Amino acid sequence: MFYILSIMFGGILAGYLMRNAKPVVRLGKSGFINLLVWAMLFILGAEIGSDPDFLGKLSRLGFQALVFASAGVCGSVAAAVLVQKFLSGKGKCIDGTVGRTDSPDSFWRSMRGTLAVLAFFVAGCAAGQAGIIPANMKESNIAMYTLYILMFSVGLGIGSNPELKTILRSLDISLLALPLASILGTLAFSAAAGLFMKDRELTDCLAIGSGMGYYSLSSILISQYKEATSGALLAAELGTVALLSNIFREMITLIGTPFMARKFGPLAPVASAGATAMDVCLPVILKYTGNSMLPAAVISGIVSDFSVPLLVTLFC
Repeated sequence: MFYILSIMFGGILAGYLMRNAKPVVRLGKSGFINLLVWAMLFILGAEIGSDPDFLGKLSRLGFQALVFASAGVCGSVAAAVLVQKFLSGKGKCIDGTVGRTDSPDSFWRSMRGTLAVLAFFVAGCAAGQAGIIPANMKESNIAMYTLYILMFSVGLGIGSNPELKTILRSLDISLLALPLASILGTLAFSAAAGLFMKDRELTDCLAIGSGMGYYSLSSILISQYKEATSGALLAAELGTVALLSNIFREMITLIGTPFMARKFGPLAPVASAGATAMDVCLPVILKYTGNSMLPAAVISGIVSDFSVPLLVTLFC
């Protein structure tokens, strides 16, 4: 987490120091960032598609994961709406028009971007399933290196922004209300979703919801902690649901950010992203809500990130 953040802040510093250089400004533009996002989604799809065991579990566990992911997103978005009203009542209004538009042309432009995101992910899945992509792609760290370049490019765009000083002045302790409310909303909706799954205990549902988009850490913790009480097989199954759920949550946020920002306000995609608000989902969030959401996204991502090991351990 801190390594990725340091890369982004290094990009911000480089962008600020070279803010008058046109090549730097162009590199930080959204067009180049879009290419990197699409590359990451293709790689993610290829990794999933190249794992036959992973795809074999999608029929049953995938449905449960999708339910938990949808519940987490809905709970977070509902919390974001309440937080925005709270901040507005305190005289700290966050402009609800950010990312909104009533223009049909702008709407379809957003839809084209959404369809492009989905197309690259599906194409990656198909390539992985067909064996076009090497099975050891994950070990090659291609996705991680792409993420590093992406975060540095995002930093360049932020650092070269002439309104950077204004954005930094907008840092406010009240922004902690967003991640805290988002976590509570996610847990509440995850518990509600568990009522429809007879094979899942309440604590298991809460442990899955506690992942907050941090799929690698939460799935490992759940698999390890549940093995002692539920056995290796059930623990691995629950860890798989957690892994898929958080991947789906990330995908829903990446695809749905234009809609969330337009219909529910700029805090909605930040809350939906959870722990990924400060890294993977950050470029898309800033694109559709504006750079003024950077403080909220970073704070929300950090708080959500640190909550994962605490809450997962508690509920396991």
